[in-house]
Amino acid sequence: RQAMAHQPRLDQPVGVVHGGAISALLDSVCVPAIGSLFDEVPVMATVTQTTNFVGAAREVDLVGEGWVDHQTRSMAFMRSEVRTESGEPVATASLVFRVKG
Repeated sequence: RQAMAHQPRLDQPVGVVHGGAISALLDSVCVPAIGSLFDEVPVMATVTQTTNFVGAAREVDLVGEGWVDHQTRSMAFMRSEVRTESGEPVATASLVFRVKG
């Protein structure tokens, strides 16, 4: 679980948080979820990310969380979500990571 404090520089001109910043949070919350499965932090890289934006974030802090759905020797299949501090959904993602442990 990670938080991203609101920063006006991450907003689009209309005042909502840019999708790229939200996508980065969706990706980054998966890293500790994968790491928790290993004794030492493995080398990992995002292979694919499919993002669905389900709400707008305007002048609020965001919270992201990631989960491992399935893992093989070299791949981790993930899902993550971002919500506002008050729990309103903003985005979800399905991701695949290449993992070298």
